[in-house]
Amino acid sequence: MGTGKISCFQGGASRHLTLIVNGKEERFFSNNNHRKAFQALIHNGLENGELPQHLTQSTTIDPQIYLPMQKGRLDESEAKAIIADGEKYIPAFLEATKKKPLKMYSTNTSLWLIEFVKSKGVTLSEDSGIYTGKRILEMYYKTFESDILAMGLGVFNGDPDGIYHAIGKDGAITSPMSVRESVTRLLEEGRKLLEPTEIDQAYKPVSRAALNDVPFVHLGFINSIMAYRNDIIKVKRELKNRHDDRLITFSPR
Repeated sequence: MGTGKISCFQGGASRHLTLIVNGKEERFFSNNNHRKAFQALIHNGLENGELPQHLTQSTTIDPQIYLPMQKGRLDESEAKAIIADGEKYIPAFLEATKKKPLKMYSTNTSLWLIEFVKSKGVTLSEDSGIYTGKRILEMYYKTFESDILAMGLGVFNGDPDGIYHAIGKDGAITSPMSVRESVTRLLEEGRKLLEPTEIDQAYKPVSRAALNDVPFVHLGFINSIMAYRNDIIKVKRELKNRHDDRLITFSPR
């Protein structure tokens, strides 16, 4: 990828692209039917190819929290069926947003998501829009005033328990907005495993709970990308590892 003297090196998935929905008590998305409807509405649009052109090279649409080769991932047919179950709640969900417009915030890089959500018929509040990254994190961790936050969350390699950092009970970046008891309970059970052969069957229920109880709408994965001057340096090997955007990947031309 690239133009002229600038080329781009693409590594593996480095971030989850998500829409955090505020499921705290007495908030709009404390209603799980609303969460499931929102998930179905968004993924119906994404599956119809509505991802902006500038993101098609760097973003893989995927509703599941685990990468295709990770343990704990569901069959695609099962995942799609769980998402589709939310479709029956969409009319009531959209009507409810007319009565109570949702507060949705993002940084400048995720502005397209606000426009995308509006295009699906969701009514947003007048103050929905772009805020600084610092302000978004304040909402995520401290104030919880938003109904929806467009955020990227780091992808952990290998062990499916890596998702604990984002949605586990005591995860390093867990927010009360996205805590769902069914998910946290299952993740705690997974941490007690001693046999590697049990991992896949122990974490499939985590995938199932994440789609059913929606701690966030998981849009997909964003690949790491590094731009470089192709007239000065070159990629020295064709094999690229996940998160492989290190300088040792390059050599002088």
